[in-house]
Amino acid sequence: MRKALCSIGAGPHAALLAVSEPTFRAYADRHGYDLVVGHEADPRRPPAWTKVRMLQQLLAEFELVVWIDADAVIVDGDVDIADEL
Repeated sequence: MRKALCSIGAGPHAALLAVSEPTFRAYADRHGYDLVVGHEADPRRPPAWTKVRMLQQLLAEFELVVWIDADAVIVDGDVDIADEL
């Protein structure tokens, strides 16, 4: 199964993503996810809409897509969340 882990850190959230991305990368590597991160939001829409567009694009390519906000950090990556579905 192709899996993607994704997040966006645009504007002030770029600093948050800089802290959390290494934890996302370690988790993705451990459990076989492609890590997809964005750094820009569509200026014509509220920032949350950028997430919707990213998810739409990734769901066309991957069987499972997991979104994690840029202000979250994975502290225990032992279990693959996909195993809990």
